[in-house]
Amino acid sequence: MHASCHNVTNIPRTESKEWSLEVPPSQSHHNKGRPKNKPGDSEKTKDHLDLKIESKSIQDKLFCTVQQVDSAMLLEEVKSLVRDGYTALMDQRCRSAEQAFSQLLSILNPPELKQLNLRIINYVVIIYGHATALLGIGQPEALTKAEDQFNKIIEQYQEERFDCLAYYGIGKVYLRQNRFSDALDQFMKSQTMVSRKIVPGVLTWPTTSQVIEETRKENLQLILKNCIEECKFPPEPDAVCRYQQCHGHSKIQIFFTDPDFKGFIRITCCQQCRVEFHISCWKKLKTTNYSDKNDKDFLQELCFTPDCTGLISKIVIFNSSGLVKCEFEQKITKPKEPPRANIKQKCSSFRKLEMKQEKKNTKKMCTEGCTECC
Repeated sequence: MHASCHNVTNIPRTESKEWSLEVPPSQSHHNKGRPKNKPGDSEKTKDHLDLKIESKSIQDKLFCTVQQVDSAMLLEEVKSLVRDGYTALMDQRCRSAEQAFSQLLSILNPPELKQLNLRIINYVVIIYGHATALLGIGQPEALTKAEDQFNKIIEQYQEERFDCLAYYGIGKVYLRQNRFSDALDQFMKSQTMVSRKIVPGVLTWPTTSQVIEETRKENLQLILKNCIEECKFPPEPDAVCRYQQCHGHSKIQIFFTDPDFKGFIRITCCQQCRVEFHISCWKKLKTTNYSDKNDKDFLQELCFTPDCTGLISKIVIFNSSGLVKCEFEQKITKPKEPPRANIKQKCSSFRKLEMKQEKKNTKKMCTEGCTECC
């Protein structure tokens, strides 16, 4: 044991100022590896902690200042974009309006609206502005996105009582697509909500004093009345697709003003029957029933109208621009019907016979009178 203790005490000491190997044998195992604080270390630690706290406080203040600056800058950007968006809408510059509202939706986060002194209803108004701009663009893809945005308002923001305007918006989308019966259904929903006073009240574009006119109850009522009237008495379609499996289109009625108008084919027979198809439906019909027969080869074929015995005499194909792409015609002479025989029928009515006899007597008396005068 002495040898081992002697060996321990004779181990060369390190020059470390914080560690010492000279410990009593009884404590060598327990204190091995523990630092030994020197006088003044606690003060240094305290100063270090104070410095950290002070640094953290400065950082927090700087962060708050930066955050305030960022919020102020963001609010100014929001104001600018809102102004750009609604003025573009009023000027019917729908693409510019769509860009402004789209940018607003990308930089705004609903949970953080309070930092900008905005509310959820302001965010809903921006969605509505974006959808309205897409509606104004009027292309098929834009109309689909507009409908999605209006539906988003209905599904996610019911508490804001904005549904009447969202249904009105969807109705406008369908009206733009010439889907009059579908549009009527949406307008009627909106009208019902307005009549029951389920409305958001008069609203302005966020951060401005510019009133959104359709949020005025009386204005929306008048707009809905006119839209409903238009849907109840729609214009005559330019064509009606007669393909029985016409499922690839939103409707069988075809208008030159359809956003997705791609043309149609019109087939006329010598009996003046007129049959029309979407271009895609016509291609399907030919592939299914006629082995991709050429259009021109349908001339002088039997009319597509059931119970008509006429022959096809004219085929006109309209392209997506509404212009005649090609036209085929074959004059077909109608068989002459035998002339009807003229049969003189004797008067069978007793009164007519009497009148006829009276005329004869009168004529005879006049003749005799004239003879005597001579």
